Amino acid sequence: MGFERGWVRPQSTQKDVGHSQKEKPSPSITPSTRYPKVSLSVVFQLLSDNEKPIHDHVHCMVVEASLTMDKPYIRLRFQPDLEDPILVSGLPGLGNVGKIVAHLMIEFSGAELFAELYSPSFPDFVLIDADGVCRPPRYEFYASKIGRDIIILTGDAQPSLEDVPAHYEVCSEVLDFVAGLGCRFIVTIGGAPTPRPMREIYVAATSPKVAVEYMEKGAVIYGNGKIMGASGLLLGLAKKRGIEGVCLLGSTIGVPADREAAFHVFRFLSKVLKSDLGVELEKSPY
Repeated sequence: MGFERGWVRPQSTQKDVGHSQKEKPSPSITPSTRYPKVSLSVVFQLLSDNEKPIHDHVHCMVVEASLTMDKPYIRLRFQPDLEDPILVSGLPGLGNVGKIVAHLMIEFSGAELFAELYSPSFPDFVLIDADGVCRPPRYEFYASKIGRDIIILTGDAQPSLEDVPAHYEVCSEVLDFVAGLGCRFIVTIGGAPTPRPMREIYVAATSPKVAVEYMEKGAVIYGNGKIMGASGLLLGLAKKRGIEGVCLLGSTIGVPADREAAFHVFRFLSKVLKSDLGVELEKSPY
């Protein structure tokens, strides 16, 4: 991570004559030669530091920067005050169980967005907000206190399942980042396919001891199977780093948004974290 330097604002050959007489670039000068390529990190830094209107040279930088983002990049909005935090990851997946759980935690705990991860391996679309402004897909990190300090990870999309190296790269970037914040335990959340609706919560863990602890809390051991995507890979790579953790899988028939499965996992996780968020869910219009 970090900023790549190298962009220098082009100097005009004339005095500032205002907006009525703009300098006309030579036909032989293209945007890429007038505005050298920079990483997206430089653009984010400029946009976040500069409250003035974005001028033409910055627009050219955005175009050029988008072509040079060749690895994941994390933009830190502010440095959260965290002590021995747990990472809870809820990303899009089967039944969107993980993403729904993450959004419930964010809403009911008043979590604050403190960092964003961008990657060239995310799908080729943009999201449009209510004001008509677009942004690329990203992962989001929220800081919260739910019985203890929590980092909540969610996002718009995962890399394609066919792009295996991208999954390893993005998951490694996530673990590097949260480990730097003092995280030593992770909880990933996803869905487990079942032919009919059930109320089971399955658990896989980095050690038999941790698996048994969650089984005693009411989860069922998820044995002899595979966990695809970030829910499984984050857990496996964390184990390689000496970070303990669990994956909680809500049984789902695979509908696009299995709210019942997500609510069940949310209540279970609230109990494990010794918080009253599950009670708040019961009072809500959900």
